[in-house]
Amino acid sequence: MVKADVLKPSITNNTTTMRLGGVEGLQHRRLRIADLFPQVNLSQGNGGQVSYIDWDDDTIVRAAAMIAEGTAFPENTAKFAQYNVPLKKLGTTIPASSEVLYDTAWMASELERFLLDDVALLEDEQLWSGDGTGNNMTGLEAYTPVAYTASGLILAKAYIPDVVVDMVTQLTTATKFEPDFVLMHGTLLSQILMVKDTTHNYVDVPFYQNGKLLGLDVVVTNTMGVNELFIGQKSKATIYNDGQTDIMTGYGAGDFEEDMIRIRAKKRELLLIREMDKGAFSRCDDVTAAITALELP
Repeated sequence: MVKADVLKPSITNNTTTMRLGGVEGLQHRRLRIADLFPQVNLSQGNGGQVSYIDWDDDTIVRAAAMIAEGTAFPENTAKFAQYNVPLKKLGTTIPASSEVLYDTAWMASELERFLLDDVALLEDEQLWSGDGTGNNMTGLEAYTPVAYTASGLILAKAYIPDVVVDMVTQLTTATKFEPDFVLMHGTLLSQILMVKDTTHNYVDVPFYQNGKLLGLDVVVTNTMGVNELFIGQKSKATIYNDGQTDIMTGYGAGDFEEDMIRIRAKKRELLLIREMDKGAFSRCDDVTAAITALELP
């Protein structure tokens, strides 16, 4: 009789393993902007828009003056206007076979998460750079069409925090608003924190403490450009939407015949900064140029 050792390869179709549960979500950048502002869920029957009456800034004339006896008083002018801001739709779909949805529930769940993340990424981009044309939302950039210009101060050496100081000073001097956050790219924050002296030792940034710069919450988002800064007051912008991102399934053209089902993610929302609150925000399009303008020639 021939001796037959039992070895692992002797087991046909062996599937013994330590199987890890779940699937890690796809990598994407951190989302920041939507969490900055208060959000309001609109009920049904809202007409798909938000409307409000506010000052018509182009008609405002302030004429108050000192008046001599017997002379006419000056006359102010002011008008109001109604503004209508429509909800904009964000969404995407993915087709999957009925077998996938029925036989592998975990895969269906991951596909839904994939779609939700994709809509959230688009939302983050639109809240920053949406230009308000066509199907685009109006984002922070479009709400502040006039960019900050450096004051032309005379500093022996200027740094990024000096630009923020100048932006805050200009905003609080010219308006009644008090900014409480600053948006910047991660690279810009690294430049602030990695400043070294001539002996290559780190320099403590006096204005940066516990995630705040000059008392402003530092919000890092790589949605914006590396050389940009944005400051503002959170309470002066509001996000209106029709609820959380909606996940539904249905059929597209030809799907029924091929036994395919489409998973759809959809959200409708808008960012609103009222006319008289636009002064609560300021953007710097070129930090490098601003630093140069603040320095001695």
